Amino acid sequence: MVHTVMFWWLVVFLVKAVLAQRRINQACILTNGRSGQCIRIGECSKIAELTTRNVLYSWEMQQIRAVLRACESDESSSDPIVCCESAQSTPTRRRLNKAVASTAATSTTTRTTTTTTSSTTASYPSTTTTGRRVTLHRDTTTISPTYAAGFTTSIMPDTTPNSTPAKFAIRGIFDLKTSSSTIHSDHFKDVLPAHCGELSPLALVYSEVEDEENVHVWAVYLEIQRSKSTTKGRCVGTLIHERYVLTAAHCVHNLKLENIKLYFGLFLISTLGQCLADRVCQERRAAELIVHQNYNSHARLNDIALIRVSEAVQFTKDVKPACLPFNYLFDESLASPRVLSLGWGEYQQGTMSDSKRIVQLEIIKEDECGEQLKKWQRFNISMISSVMCTVGVLAGQDVCEGDSGAPIVQIRNDRYFVIGVVSFGPKCGMGTGIAGMSTRVSEYKNWILTNMNRHLI
Repeated sequence: MVHTVMFWWLVVFLVKAVLAQRRINQACILTNGRSGQCIRIGECSKIAELTTRNVLYSWEMQQIRAVLRACESDESSSDPIVCCESAQSTPTRRRLNKAVASTAATSTTTRTTTTTTSSTTASYPSTTTTGRRVTLHRDTTTISPTYAAGFTTSIMPDTTPNSTPAKFAIRGIFDLKTSSSTIHSDHFKDVLPAHCGELSPLALVYSEVEDEENVHVWAVYLEIQRSKSTTKGRCVGTLIHERYVLTAAHCVHNLKLENIKLYFGLFLISTLGQCLADRVCQERRAAELIVHQNYNSHARLNDIALIRVSEAVQFTKDVKPACLPFNYLFDESLASPRVLSLGWGEYQQGTMSDSKRIVQLEIIKEDECGEQLKKWQRFNISMISSVMCTVGVLAGQDVCEGDSGAPIVQIRNDRYFVIGVVSFGPKCGMGTGIAGMSTRVSEYKNWILTNMNRHLI
């Protein structure tokens, strides 16, 4: 009986192997409509790269399943065959860290995530591999990171010509739990503003200047009164919808609704009263503070929040929303990745600005960002893809205290897109080369849209 079972198991195995061999080099069609070819997963760099990662997104898992099905393969196969785009010239969103690529193949990650009032703990061996996202669909948004408990990769892919086909432990990635299904931007046409991020003819920007002409009309001044403080604090937000403001989680975490006021259309804080009387500025109260469910105040992970205002903001020439980066992902590997930020934060030692000021920043490369953040022991380096590091273009100029929650904006196609939210950074005036950290908005679009949609449908 045992010999019979083994015989039939061997037959099935051989049949699968023969069928898999026949499918190699077979033509196939990708989900984006482009032509492809069935090849071993180790020979398809776009898909092989995903199998090395500890963090995956729902659309990425769906993509893997789709390319496997296209070649009649599945995740349980010992030699997976995938439908790979014929032209392998399409660049990945971020380049692999050379140091990571040369490390050992084995990687094990364990993570425990709790509510916003609890801490997050993680154990990462020195051989942990840090993955990079591959841009496969321009119209597909992503979700916040989802973690696989104990997910390991048995071997790093070898994509050099004539190499021995690599085997991958890919089954674990299909055990991930996702918070929701993949969301496409066209599902939310009625949710998002019809017009956003409009480029003013006055938008000739110089670093470290006042926004006297109110070019950045999406900047929101947040006046915060902590219960145990006698002085008022300040943060910055970004208007992205008539009822929603995007900001940093640490600005509003554990804050009572009555302890925050939002001011729109403001330039000078000292003229706020007159600005409101002239109906140039608008004041709103918070109806809901939506802090990311996995925000970790100790490590500043998932430092992002939404504020739903009590009454819709009226769009005027002085108050307009910025765009969210739906149709592209910001790639800091591009030449001269200059961006802007703005706020009412500290601009001289110990002096808070009365005016809204603009500063020009540069996004530093992810590898360098990771090296800087490693020095900050509380930061979990596995979250590197969800943040971006910035330095001031001019010496001594950067986002500073009071600028928390401020937008990192980029001009693209004559529109302003908010691609980051200021999280934390070095002490003001410490000079160039010391990076500040911002939350990468593109990693949280699914979270943003899902929470906005709850009250808008």
